[in-house]
Amino acid sequence: RTLVRFKPNDARELITNGPSQVFFWTWGTEFFCQTPHFSRQDFRQAVGQLTVSTFLPGMTQAVTGTSDGTLILWDRPGDGLVRTPPQSAITRVAVKLIRLCRFGINHLSTVGQSHLIVAGEDGAVRLYDFLFRLEAWFEDIN
Repeated sequence: RTLVRFKPNDARELITNGPSQVFFWTWGTEFFCQTPHFSRQDFRQAVGQLTVSTFLPGMTQAVTGTSDGTLILWDRPGDGLVRTPPQSAITRVAVKLIRLCRFGINHLSTVGQSHLIVAGEDGAVRLYDFLFRLEAWFEDIN
């Protein structure tokens, strides 16, 4: 695994990822892990290696950045974007690919309950709302 992040409003849930898989973990009396099936054919486009993941606070969604600047949006079935019945409390599926950068995404984090910070290989730091609308862009930071 290259990364571990806890869900901000529930420390019993965490996300990890390696270059090709994302793992959603939860625990109560024992650990449970779910690795969502994700295929490049699901969205009819190639996706780079997975680089970093984080939960969106106050939501059921999580995001994963890739080496080609794409963001993968994960959500629970039946919680908005996906209309299939949930099989477990933490089941997540890839529901959308969003191209945020021309180069790889190195860092994802959240600010408060409303903004996602994305740092890319191009040296820029971008601030998005949770609908992935660009709100601020900083570059040439020394």
